[in-house]
Amino acid sequence: MPSDTADSVAETAKSTAKRGQKAVHDAVKVTQSKIKESSKTAEKALKEGVETLRTRAKPHVEAASHKVEEAQKALKEQVETLRERAAPHVESLRAQAQPHLETAGEKVAEAQTYVTERVKERPLAALLGGISVGLVLGFLLASRD
Repeated sequence: MPSDTADSVAETAKSTAKRGQKAVHDAVKVTQSKIKESSKTAEKALKEGVETLRTRAKPHVEAASHKVEEAQKALKEQVETLRERAAPHVESLRAQAQPHLETAGEKVAEAQTYVTERVKERPLAALLGGISVGLVLGFLLASRD
């Protein structure tokens, strides 16, 4: 192959490569432009869709809100009615429980006095008893793990 032919082929290849690069570059620009345009169109359609949804949903949201308010009001009224009906029963139960509470308080005070006296009489036995109870509880609780 003569040198002129090789140079000619190389020149043709360079020229073809440059035209190919230019065609690819132009195609990329066109594609980017179309993507940008499609993106704007999609964004506009999405905004319109959201606005349409808001417009259509607004009456339903307002109706639901109104029903929730009505339900809250009815519930408050029912709770108040129950309180009014229960008040006499609560007072009656308090009156019935009062003597038992007083008796229980007296029993607790008696038990506390009894324990205090026994500890004063035999402090060493009380100490050993307390340690024993603590050990037993410790072993019982430790075995759960």
